[in-house]
Amino acid sequence: MNLLGIDPSLSNTGLALIEYKNNNIDILKLYSIKCLKPTYTYTKNKVKFKKHYSMVYRLNNFNEKFIKFLDSISFDVCVIEEPVVFHNSKGVINQSYLIGNIINIICNYIPVYNTDLINNTTMKKIVYKGNAKKEDIKNSLQKKFKDYDLYEYDNDIIDALGIAYSYTIIK
Repeated sequence: MNLLGIDPSLSNTGLALIEYKNNNIDILKLYSIKCLKPTYTYTKNKVKFKKHYSMVYRLNNFNEKFIKFLDSISFDVCVIEEPVVFHNSKGVINQSYLIGNIINIICNYIPVYNTDLINNTTMKKIVYKGNAKKEDIKNSLQKKFKDYDLYEYDNDIIDALGIAYSYTIIK
């Protein structure tokens, strides 16, 4: 079974594809999608301007990259990290848009019942403690996947790998 783990974010979405077969796990692909920042600056006639991208524009940009990635792989199950609690309603809404968008796209590749959400508390079971930091998770996964140098990957990709790996532990 090929399992796709996703750490969704509007700044940098981590993706990890693993193969889970006969209780063995192999990493097939690690990837990240760098999303458009909410604003950018440009200069016109020596005057700096700040331009805001709309959420629709940012999601469309994400979709193009995400679909291109999905077209390059084969997977049976998708596991997405549940939304984290934000201190403002805009963050909650943006994260909800993104996750709904991801699920909507995933349903074009696999049946919806093969898509699951996993919370970061479950992911922390990798290191067997509830207060694990990102570095603890990376160190623990590096011990599990000795053939790979996981330290060269950013935390979003490592989180996606942790999400996929956690799913094999709880299922």
